[in-house]
Amino acid sequence: MFKLEIGTPSLERASDAAILEYLKLATEFLGTIAWPIAAVTIVLIFREQLVSLTQRVKQFSAPGGINATFENELEKTRELAGSSPDLAAEADASPQAEISSPDLAQIYPEAAILQSYHEIEKLLRRVSPEKGVTASGLLNALNRLQIIGADVRDLFDQIRRTRNAAVHSERPITTGEALEFQALAQLFIHAINKAVPAINSNREQLQEMLVNPKSMRF
Repeated sequence: MFKLEIGTPSLERASDAAILEYLKLATEFLGTIAWPIAAVTIVLIFREQLVSLTQRVKQFSAPGGINATFENELEKTRELAGSSPDLAAEADASPQAEISSPDLAQIYPEAAILQSYHEIEKLLRRVSPEKGVTASGLLNALNRLQIIGADVRDLFDQIRRTRNAAVHSERPITTGEALEFQALAQLFIHAINKAVPAINSNREQLQEMLVNPKSMRF
């Protein structure tokens, strides 16, 4: 007899990484449900774990031991997107960004940020011709092939740092900050979607680069 149980492990046994992984799986599974319902469901299931996670870890250390905060990282992401003429042009030319989970941003901003970042991960997995490749490896190869600019690659790195800072923020993330993060993530997603025709045209060469990283050195 098949039995489906919805639940999470106790906080004593669940690591921070495990909590985030459970949340990622839940957001992916519940993404087929209307978001107002899915948002409430996620909060009901994971509220205790999410609150504990943000309370247990007040801040994280970046490479070199430099403490980073969500507010600072979000500002860096905003400045990076605004300082690039290409990304600025993308923002002007692209239609109004469609935020996939605005209701979740209002109910639980941290979860909305994770969901938005998860959309980026899914997109990069979809366009990659090789499985198991890191996002950075894929974006570096795309940059080498001049399919995307260094600014798009760097925007992803900064978005990832901002996501990490949000998870370990020492204060609650506001709805406005979550919505801004989602908009910046959508800017990156738009840039990658725009590059899909070129990715498909250079698929064999891209795959060779990903399988044999040494071929990237030219």
